[in-house]
Amino acid sequence: MKLSISRDAALPAAFVAAVTRIFIDLALDGGPVHNGVWIAALLGALPVLPYLVCLDMVGVGKCRYATVGRLLAGLLLAATALDGARIVSVVLRASGFLVLDPVSPFMLVLPVVLAALWCTCRNGDAIGYAAMLWRRAFPALMLVVMILQWRHYRPQWLRPWLGNGWGEIAGEAIRTAGCYVPATSVLLICRHDDETGKRPFTVAWIALASAVASLLLVFRLMMTPSGTNDMAWITRLDALLTNGRAPLYLQLPMIVAFFVGLMHLLACECFAAAALLQRLIPRLNGRVCAGIVILICAVLPFVRSFRSMLDRAMPWLFIAAALPVALAALSQFHFNGGKRSCES
Repeated sequence: MKLSISRDAALPAAFVAAVTRIFIDLALDGGPVHNGVWIAALLGALPVLPYLVCLDMVGVGKCRYATVGRLLAGLLLAATALDGARIVSVVLRASGFLVLDPVSPFMLVLPVVLAALWCTCRNGDAIGYAAMLWRRAFPALMLVVMILQWRHYRPQWLRPWLGNGWGEIAGEAIRTAGCYVPATSVLLICRHDDETGKRPFTVAWIALASAVASLLLVFRLMMTPSGTNDMAWITRLDALLTNGRAPLYLQLPMIVAFFVGLMHLLACECFAAAALLQRLIPRLNGRVCAGIVILICAVLPFVRSFRSMLDRAMPWLFIAAALPVALAALSQFHFNGGKRSCES
């Protein structure tokens, strides 16, 4: 089985994955949630724009130096597989919070990883076109939620606008840029069926994921004052999904939107990691690659220091990925104008 995805499917897959990853990181997994996080989400898109263009060039063109291509594929494989495990950890903790009776963590993880395995084995186009449908359905769902809880929003809670100051906003902007690395790694392995109609700069609209995530963070901050958001992870999740100020009947659409986004993000990253693994070891069957990646994602959340290790690495992830991506993109200008497909 050959794991592949068309560019038409990869673009919406990367967009939805980036929106979800940024929102999860800034609303749940990052430092204390303060009033400046929505600004950090916007600023994080600035360095991402050239990164996405370069990543698209590497996907289109053939890397002049095979070592650079393999280094880039290996780096994105490690980042995407580890981040997939991080998302499984988020699903595990969120599911444990919502279940009514005590359930073994293994029983919570098992259906999630099996669903991710099934999605990965359906290949990339299925994931991408499902993301395209969700991209159209999500605004309608959120519009209903916002209309019904409009009178509960408190715009005054957005002040002070800078939250904890520019220093912390800058740090979270770097984390936002790092969120794009695993979420958009699928662009490296997408196929370009129409060689004459390629438009590399169309990937720039994926950076708009920061604007969407920023808007969601603004609505989040208007529902719960940021002064209470420096509490435990589970307290933030409670404020997000089961906020006591919102009507009870709005909990279900919020939970649906939250978990659908998480499951798409997990499926997208697992597929990208499996496809990158197959590019590095072409003899491996796609299902075997998917099984290896899913096994990693299922086991790592139970390692005690796993989350803290990723928290420390996240601010450096974008810098680590940007350097080989830029080097590989620059090599295109010295090899047939970047007209051949990448064989890294």
